[in-house]
Amino acid sequence: MDGRTARKLLGVGFCLLALATAAWWGRGIGLSAPEQKLDFRTMMRRAGKPGLSRTRPAALWSPVVIHQIGLADPRGPVKSDGSAADWIELYNRSSAPVPLRGFTLTDAANRPAKWRLPDVVLPPREFLLIWADGLAGVSSPWGVKNPVAGVGDGWDVKLEPAAPAGYVFHAAAADERTARRLAYRLRVPESGLYDLWVAHRPEGPGPCLLEVQVDGRAVDCPAEKRARHFLATRVRGPDSAEGSWQLKAGRHHVDVILRAGATSVDRLVLTRRELPFGGGTQDIHAGLKLKKTGETIGLHSPHGVPLDYVTFPPLEAGRAYRRIPAGDGAFQAAAPEPGGKALLGPPAFSLPDGVVSSGAVITVTAADPRDVLRYTTDGTMPTEASPQVEDALEIRETQAVTVRAFREQTHPGAAVTRFYYVGTPPDIPLLWCTLRPADFTGTQSGIRSNPHARGPAGERRAHACLILPDGTAQAADVGIRPQGRSTRSAHVKKSFRLSCRARYGSAEWPGRVFEGDGSSRHTSFVLMGRSLVKHALGLDILRAAGTISPRFRHVLFQINETPMGVYLMLEDPQDPAFLQQAFGHLDLDVIKEKTTKPLKRGGVEVFGKTWLSLLRDPERTPTLSEFARLMDPVAFMRWAATVHFLGLTDNRQGYFVRDHHREEGPWAFMSWDLDDSFEYRMGAKGRLPPIQGSRGEVFTALMKDAGAPRIYVESAQVLLNHPLKPDAWIRLADRYVDIVRRHMDFEYQGHRAQETRTAKYMDVVRMAEVFEQARRDVTSFLRSQPAMFWRALQRMAPDRPLHRVTVRGEGAGRLRIDGWPDETPYEGFYFEGTPLCIEQDSTSPAFLVFRANGREQKAVSYKAAVTAPLEMVVRAAE
Repeated sequence: MDGRTARKLLGVGFCLLALATAAWWGRGIGLSAPEQKLDFRTMMRRAGKPGLSRTRPAALWSPVVIHQIGLADPRGPVKSDGSAADWIELYNRSSAPVPLRGFTLTDAANRPAKWRLPDVVLPPREFLLIWADGLAGVSSPWGVKNPVAGVGDGWDVKLEPAAPAGYVFHAAAADERTARRLAYRLRVPESGLYDLWVAHRPEGPGPCLLEVQVDGRAVDCPAEKRARHFLATRVRGPDSAEGSWQLKAGRHHVDVILRAGATSVDRLVLTRRELPFGGGTQDIHAGLKLKKTGETIGLHSPHGVPLDYVTFPPLEAGRAYRRIPAGDGAFQAAAPEPGGKALLGPPAFSLPDGVVSSGAVITVTAADPRDVLRYTTDGTMPTEASPQVEDALEIRETQAVTVRAFREQTHPGAAVTRFYYVGTPPDIPLLWCTLRPADFTGTQSGIRSNPHARGPAGERRAHACLILPDGTAQAADVGIRPQGRSTRSAHVKKSFRLSCRARYGSAEWPGRVFEGDGSSRHTSFVLMGRSLVKHALGLDILRAAGTISPRFRHVLFQINETPMGVYLMLEDPQDPAFLQQAFGHLDLDVIKEKTTKPLKRGGVEVFGKTWLSLLRDPERTPTLSEFARLMDPVAFMRWAATVHFLGLTDNRQGYFVRDHHREEGPWAFMSWDLDDSFEYRMGAKGRLPPIQGSRGEVFTALMKDAGAPRIYVESAQVLLNHPLKPDAWIRLADRYVDIVRRHMDFEYQGHRAQETRTAKYMDVVRMAEVFEQARRDVTSFLRSQPAMFWRALQRMAPDRPLHRVTVRGEGAGRLRIDGWPDETPYEGFYFEGTPLCIEQDSTSPAFLVFRANGREQKAVSYKAAVTAPLEMVVRAAE
């Protein structure tokens, strides 16, 4: 079914629903039916076409209609946190206020009540902007996430990926006498009228009944039925006819008591009565998202009566789909006008992000002379109370400047941030992220306070600037969120993911980050804070041995004024730029091993018929010929041997990749998250460490084939003779330790900033000792592991003697031995019968003279099986 047909059927569904519910017209919401017949044929003819909504949809007149639909655009409108999202705007075209409690929005004809609007009143001739970001609820700067003493009576912490903060408090009422109570302390910034909301999701078959006590005054919340989304249930107070609470500035005690049913509570939210939703301070979030290709959106009454619906087409950037004129006009693609006013243009800075001298002067120019520019330097979003940009701004210290345009009775413009570094750049890159403090450390939505938040709900908008040692800078607005699973709580230094998205302003990072970057630009990065030496060295060794692994850089990572420490800035294995760099194209199936699900591209069908078929039948032993149809056995064995050498039991953090451009052996592996590398020593008996995960199971099964051990032994031999020689890796480990030591104070500050569980910190001296110990551990490991690995290989091939081969060069230039570029003098060990290949490391090799055992041979290359110890001299031919 194509998109046009789907939209047509969806529109027909709304029409039929309108007919089926005609008996409900006019009940409870002030609807009136005009004197005209329902033109069903016209509705059928228009179903599925853009602009389906009419001045009088169906056969009734609704005071509230869908006025405007827009897709996320960083130029605006933007949410109170500064990020863009898809949006829907309603309009009250009547002369009386309309309570929206019970009204619903949907994008599915068979689910008219997909998302219920909160208990708000839409004044006459006014607009209501709703963010279609799937978060379902209301948000404001005033609210609270956690109860005062952790979990209250009978409540349990429950990880909830769909919740904005990643976890909720869940309970079920045992009986009416056993109350489940959560105690909160709510801080009110200034005295006034407030609306109080409980964000929760009722669960279970029966209705959910909540009682809320505010400073001892108890009120009952409306009974709620089981819901798929979190509901913003308004706690109507006794202080005004509208149900608001008159609260004084300061702290207030709020208890949430579960009287019946079961529910998961996410948070409490306060909204100011006099402030509009969508005006830049507080927002309403719908539990649905819009399709970029277009779809049908419907508005229903509390009784399920279809009031309005519109099928919007694909929209170009900077365009919305709105009624012209408002209220009764037809829908047209036009410039967005939230609240009936044109968007404010972004301000322009005289200097881009980068390194400046102390006292540098920048000017900020408004897009329109009528705009008032206001700014902040602490990461917060500028508000109407922020300082005004009147003259040029002087930069005296390293800081980020955020500027936003304001105009009376107009939605504020999108904020623009620039970062300026004062002084000499450090000797490794500095990655500085500027984001709202509430999105960093806030208990409601902070990424540091809520490390278990996942996906879009856990991502926060930030301005990232990468200052390189040569003084150049790269900057973009990105999304930042926690990364990892066990690392979210088990380690002091958390890991993060940076994502470039069009809704933030750029779909890709603006510059080259890693050595060898091609024309493709990265769209995401992983910031890893742990194992700065072992993990980094393990990735280098994997790549050198032929396994596809991400590149990285050591960077100084800072959020606002808080140093986070020294981090590894890695390529994201899910990034199309990384896959393009590794495979040369994107015609791939990428399957994550831990979940066996496709990621972003490709499918899992072939994976299920191949790899999973090997794993689901443990009694069946795959033959080498069968395996070769999936993957090159030599490449597979080299991967396994590298994992064994690293002492890495492999925590299943890898990917299966099917290359559609390869007919034979189309599958390959990607590895990136190396837990416990350089930990498992083979010991005097030379026992190989077990490999966990699906790939480990395949290795165990394949080694039962009679020919597999020979391939493994010869593959490991090549690696030990060439890329796994320890001396170069020991020098590289020393270099990585030295990088951290040069920035030990910054690393120490990062530990202190992120250690929230205890006040006991390692001092700088102790931290330096930890990295020195890591250096000693890696050095000792690399010195001893090769000998133990050779011993393990000899146990696997007891009937094949091991011979020493030495090669000296005399003016022969750089040589390629066994296909690997290597330095001379060269020393390696070869099992009897394995080949030795030597040639010049050049695109056009010249003739060489090979002398061994008293005999000389002039040739471009030397190829022979090793049958005895060998000493060879290679020189250039005359």
